[in-house]
Amino acid sequence: MKKIADDLVEEAKLGKFDFEKNRELVETIADLLTKDKPLLSYEIKESGLLDSLNAYLTMTPKQVESWDQKRKLDSKEEQKKSELVS
Repeated sequence: MKKIADDLVEEAKLGKFDFEKNRELVETIADLLTKDKPLLSYEIKESGLLDSLNAYLTMTPKQVESWDQKRKLDSKEEQKKSELVS
């Protein structure tokens, strides 16, 4: 799921619409959400799928770029904090 979330962000940054790529991403998400084995809310949250989908659907490419940079910085800070605690 993390890879799909990252793919959505990268596609949103491009600023051009690639119908085939978008269709592939949406089909993959639909397959994930409707497969026999249910997803845990923890899995969805940790993957960043919903946040990435929201960015993909509602932000301009520049906004997505800014959001993605902030997200990566926050992730690095969280890693540093968890290393200090360990």
